Amino acid sequence: MNWFGWWAEEMDRPLVVRLLQIMRAMLIPSHMIFYATLLYQTSHEFREGTIISTVKSAFVSGPSTVACFKLYVIVRHRKSLKEITNSMDVMMKGILSRHIPADLEEEMKSRWGSCRKLYKVCVYFGCSVTTHASVTPLLQTIAGALLTDDPLPFDSWPYFLLGYYCWALNTFCIGHVLYMFDATWFAMADNLQIHFVVLKNYLENLDLTKQGDVDLNLCLKNHIELIRLCRIFRRISRTVIVTTRMCSMLLLCAGTFVLTSAGSEFTPNDRGNLLSTLIYIAAVFFNYCRCADNIAHQLDELTTDCYSAKWVHADKSQKNSILNMMTITRMEPKFCGIASIDLDTFVNVMRGVYSYYNFLTAVDVGDESGEPNADSNTPL
Repeated sequence: MNWFGWWAEEMDRPLVVRLLQIMRAMLIPSHMIFYATLLYQTSHEFREGTIISTVKSAFVSGPSTVACFKLYVIVRHRKSLKEITNSMDVMMKGILSRHIPADLEEEMKSRWGSCRKLYKVCVYFGCSVTTHASVTPLLQTIAGALLTDDPLPFDSWPYFLLGYYCWALNTFCIGHVLYMFDATWFAMADNLQIHFVVLKNYLENLDLTKQGDVDLNLCLKNHIELIRLCRIFRRISRTVIVTTRMCSMLLLCAGTFVLTSAGSEFTPNDRGNLLSTLIYIAAVFFNYCRCADNIAHQLDELTTDCYSAKWVHADKSQKNSILNMMTITRMEPKFCGIASIDLDTFVNVMRGVYSYYNFLTAVDVGDESGEPNADSNTPL
């Protein structure tokens, strides 16, 4: 995520930090201008275009909207994101320094494997889509200059290359932010779930009447740290969750409508690109809902896990500590706060997409049936 200097302060060399800060200061205004131009073109299509071109423009500008909010979160909350990763690294070092039961070790490896696979899929697919979108206009222009009878004039190439450089730079940077934030967010959420699994195992095997490798103070320390990290994670994710939830519904609806109603306006290659983009949008939103739902479920289960500890013969202070853990866990709000999402949210969004798609289809059919008949106006 630090390729374009979003976290320039994390580098070691002062010269590299300074260069990345300058690049970041140049890229952010460029992205804002690019986004404003895209919104202007979309509003122009809304006023003068057909329903197909209007929905297509909305589909094109939607990912840029989400990416701009993610860019804001990366730059604005970069210290909080780094704090979460550093805290989880410290906690994991403490976990690995102790004896890990065989069943817990197997579950941790399974979750780590799933986390790495999801991260690689997001990065590889997002990088492929971004590279394809950035390089295709240049390849089409070069192919047109070599294979057609009406190539681009030679004196127009410098202007084309300058415009292409600005467009490709913004497209690649915004696309990079789009998929890298998703991949990083999913990895952080999955790692939080791994720590919840470890804490659950600690509480289930905790015996307050004996001295062991895991004691109540360790469980309290990990519990407090996890609650704190969840609150930070919820706070910095709120804006992204809201925009992702709204834009996913609009993009899925617009993309499905364009895919089924464009007719001969789209080539098979265009349809394949659009279908792959729709699948990626749906998969990303599903994983946001899945991760948030799993973390909320882990928070709900912590009360039962605390009660499962062998605290009956413990002293009064230990019982009070267990009771405080149970109380704080029950009072913890749903993950993502006002932007609370879970798997029910995904189902509701899919229902909304279907309903809005039917509405657009009805409007399109009404526009076609309402066109004036040329034969009826022909004089006899």
